[in-house]
Amino acid sequence: MAPKRRLLLVDDEPMILGVLEGLLAGPAWEIETASNALDALAKARDLRPFFIITDIQMPSYGKGTDMIRALRMEKAIAATPIIVLTGMDPERAQKLMPPDDARARLLTKPPDFARILAIIKEMTGVEKDSAPS
Repeated sequence: MAPKRRLLLVDDEPMILGVLEGLLAGPAWEIETASNALDALAKARDLRPFFIITDIQMPSYGKGTDMIRALRMEKAIAATPIIVLTGMDPERAQKLMPPDDARARLLTKPPDFARILAIIKEMTGVEKDSAPS
């Protein structure tokens, strides 16, 4: 049996992480979590997740968007698709996003899980309920 893909969830709010983890759990991937951008960057380097979902505002290492910029400079994980979740005004959040990054999408909180799953499928071809290949 092939190893599962890893989905990295990043948020400084334990409740949000728990909700995301519970609703996104499925046979297609293993879920890893991080509570800040610096920890997320270290885990991404080590685990090489196939997809990352991150908050935009977190303690340590600036914002989630700073983590994205750092990820994009790492050859092994530079192309990892990312959803950035935010509770802030979408126009303000968009200004924080890396410009011209087709592998990063911005969504507002509360998260729309159907949309998240659709984006994961669109960007990776992987469906939550599919068996790992």
